[in-house]
Amino acid sequence: MADSKDQALRAKEIAEKKLAENDLIGAKKFALEAQTLFPALEGLVQLTATLDVCIASQSKVDGEKDWHAILRVNSGADEDTVRKQYRKLALLLHPDKNKSAAAEDAFKLISQAWSVLSDKSRRTLEDSQEASQPNNKRAAAPGDANGSSKFSKRSKEPPASATFWTSCDRCGMQYEHLRVYLNLILLCLNCHASYVATAINPPSEFVSSEHTSLQSQPNLHCFQWGPSSSRTEGAASANVVEKAKRHGQRLERKNDVLKRKASAS
Repeated sequence: MADSKDQALRAKEIAEKKLAENDLIGAKKFALEAQTLFPALEGLVQLTATLDVCIASQSKVDGEKDWHAILRVNSGADEDTVRKQYRKLALLLHPDKNKSAAAEDAFKLISQAWSVLSDKSRRTLEDSQEASQPNNKRAAAPGDANGSSKFSKRSKEPPASATFWTSCDRCGMQYEHLRVYLNLILLCLNCHASYVATAINPPSEFVSSEHTSLQSQPNLHCFQWGPSSSRTEGAASANVVEKAKRHGQRLERKNDVLKRKASAS
């Protein structure tokens, strides 16, 4: 038993070294060898999950990353299945829990995959593109359930109340996220700690017109606000708000120009 564990540990160390060198296939080979020798080896499950995500990210569907493969779900998986798989991988890949060389990159990949697949309009496009591929059939990962057709009829526009406010438990930084992130484990961009994204009351200083401008951007998934304990004295927080104002104003001016052009035509 001890001999097998020692051999597995050496194989895991080689796998980690190859991962650091970006030799994903070589790393996966030694990780599987370690798994065969001693499946309960500490950190091995996290390393294997990291490798699976990194390898899956190299697959392309119509020029884009195969987000379903990254999350290891069927292309027809429903929202509940996708959410559960994201949460499972997030626990394995979060840099606070996973010390593998590419853990942070893998965590960002699954977060991006969840963002894409939970966006109903983009998910419709992803599924239709994959369905148009003649040989694009992917088996479900072990333990993943088959998805239903719950999203066969989807709205092209997200609901008006599609966001919520939350804050980091450690530093107090506040964020506005799409509601699909509610009660998930997220990474604070300010102090890099993990926190559970529970809903809080929005800051009183937040202006409704800015809120509308920011929500209208399809690729913006969070808005950052300074820590509540130092909001009035933090220059960095003021800069964030000012940038958001300027960005919203530019969008409004652009929309006005487009409306005038449409009216003229």
